[in-house]
Amino acid sequence: MRETRSISIQITHEQEGRYFTVPFDLPEHVDCLRISYRYERLQQTPDDEWTIQQKTNAVDLALIDPAGRLAGSSGTNRNHIEICGTTATPGYHPEPVMAGVWSILVGAYHIAPEGVSVDYEISWDLKERRWYTGDLHTHTLASDGVLAMDELAIHARRHGLDFVAITDHNTAVPTQSMPQIDGLTLIPGLEWTHYKGHANMLGTDAPYQGSFHADTFEAVLDHFRQARANGALIVINHPCDPPYRFHFKIEDLPHDLIEIWNGPMRESNLQAIGLWQQMLANGHKIPACCGSDYHKDSLFQFLGGPCLRVLSWSQGRDDLLAAVRQGHSYMVYGPDGPRLEFKSGAAVVGDSVRWQPDSAIQIEAERLQPGDEVRTIGKKGVIETWNVTKPGKLNATRPVAEPGFVRIEIHRRFIPGLPVFPGLLSNPIFFD
Repeated sequence: MRETRSISIQITHEQEGRYFTVPFDLPEHVDCLRISYRYERLQQTPDDEWTIQQKTNAVDLALIDPAGRLAGSSGTNRNHIEICGTTATPGYHPEPVMAGVWSILVGAYHIAPEGVSVDYEISWDLKERRWYTGDLHTHTLASDGVLAMDELAIHARRHGLDFVAITDHNTAVPTQSMPQIDGLTLIPGLEWTHYKGHANMLGTDAPYQGSFHADTFEAVLDHFRQARANGALIVINHPCDPPYRFHFKIEDLPHDLIEIWNGPMRESNLQAIGLWQQMLANGHKIPACCGSDYHKDSLFQFLGGPCLRVLSWSQGRDDLLAAVRQGHSYMVYGPDGPRLEFKSGAAVVGDSVRWQPDSAIQIEAERLQPGDEVRTIGKKGVIETWNVTKPGKLNATRPVAEPGFVRIEIHRRFIPGLPVFPGLLSNPIFFD
């Protein structure tokens, strides 16, 4: 939803050569800010045969955010600028649009003797929840991947991804060094890689101080505690994968999520799904996520395979990671896989609600194929299964018989003659 405000000011000739500000308020939950302005720049002087244009006014434009920082400057070169969480007009910084008092910095560079009127139009788009598709586990040339970061970013956009986390082994990538690709959010991170387990630490340039190495559990714990204190989102990676199994007790380390689907679906992923299901059944409200663990394209590995579909207020890094942390997401084998809307009244996937005798879930699944199985899963296992016989959609409302949780799985037979495997896994809605 777009809102607009107009402001007009009069600059006198006596103010030439001075700077002053024009303040304006922005509410919470703004996604993009746009400012345009106009004034009489040229004076036309008629002659007998020619009309001569002379530059009589020059009013510079810059912008200061509510924290007092310069958000950008464009002089007189542009009459329209835009700032969003992931993109901005050249000369301005992409950043989450803060609520509060912003200031247009007016530079009265040259003003005609009679002065000049300047009209500003300020508009902003309020955030609306929508689905974004991305990959939280990738590698570049900085560790053991084959693509440079800018190549990986372009590759991700071509695959239809909206966000990618860079998680090189024990190597953090500063945000400032990340390329800007239209339509793509790059998330800084690293994969803390230890001979007893791996964990992604996302959203900060440096989740901990010093080296990654740790020879005692106390040193391991210190790394995780520092990452938590620095605001990193911590993911326990591929906990059941034989070569890289997580040997620490998961409950002994601070963490936010567990990666239950790493790369192609295989036995270790099925074991991780079982581990997660048991954690949920035991009362742990732990969201799950997935990642391709991309290093290079191969027969079974590709960027965004699997990918995470995240219900976020914006494509900005902070909003995406907040939604991931809250479990507002589902995992799917690739960007072209099934789509899911999963709610209970106003509650969305990942939310907790109080169980009532009339509690119910609403399921809308799209891009289904004949042979697909849509399953609801609770703390005791499979609750109900729909067998899909023709391509299309499923719309269903079902009661929730008891407190606990409900999540959705869609299973698909990807190769004729083989059993069905998970093609989509949702996080739960919890019923307390």
